[in-house]
Amino acid sequence: LFPAFLTRNVKVQMAFGKNKEGEEKEPLKTALEGYTQIAKLDPSQLVRGDARIATREECEFILMVGLPAAGKTTWAKKYAAAQPEKKFEIINASVYLEKATVNGESRQKHTEVAWEKVHHRV
Repeated sequence: LFPAFLTRNVKVQMAFGKNKEGEEKEPLKTALEGYTQIAKLDPSQLVRGDARIATREECEFILMVGLPAAGKTTWAKKYAAAQPEKKFEIINASVYLEKATVNGESRQKHTEVAWEKVHHRV
């Protein structure tokens, strides 16, 4: 779990299980069965995420341009799969529409417009 919080001009209080002084705090809501607040876990149970990049030279950005159905996404997926250590994130209309959901179900089930027309508009 890697939470991300973006705020602007808002005061926010997070409830991870301990305050700044390290004192335990009660959760705002009862946790789901099998879950606990992260600050209450034993440090041996924690797993560090990937380290932040050290320099801009480590960054890689690839922009694909071409006709529809020319193979841009296919090439990008193969390229990313061949280099898993780089952890590429592919961003395009197809990926977005595959992940788009309405109440947890595929967006296709909830649109009155033909799905192919929606795809081509994006």
